[in-house]
Amino acid sequence: MLYLGHFSFDTRDDPEFPPVSCGFFTAVVEANNVEEAMKKFEALITEIRRGEDVLERVCQVFLDACVELRALPKSGLLSYYVTYDAERRAMILTSAPGVSEEYAAVYDYVGDEKGAEGHSVPFLVFE
Repeated sequence: MLYLGHFSFDTRDDPEFPPVSCGFFTAVVEANNVEEAMKKFEALITEIRRGEDVLERVCQVFLDACVELRALPKSGLLSYYVTYDAERRAMILTSAPGVSEEYAAVYDYVGDEKGAEGHSVPFLVFE
């Protein structure tokens, strides 16, 4: 089965670079179940961070949603939607809006420990 991981990240504060920033990326893995997909996402992101410049400044990665693709409707599907209100510095994120469970299941990442109130638990943390 295919799994889409929709991630957000923070970059470390380094005097050589602009102040802390954030961003988004999507990764795809094939796995037998969601637990295996999580392990594959972790390995993939870690390997890309080691070998590519693209994630080199990333210090925290958050799994915003994991979408399990069970089947693909002939018309396709929207897997991820983000809207950002710059004035309020707030976002609304949703995965597979309007998609039937026949085609997709959406999983949230809660981690092994609870984050501070109102804060997500990182999926990965890099030193």
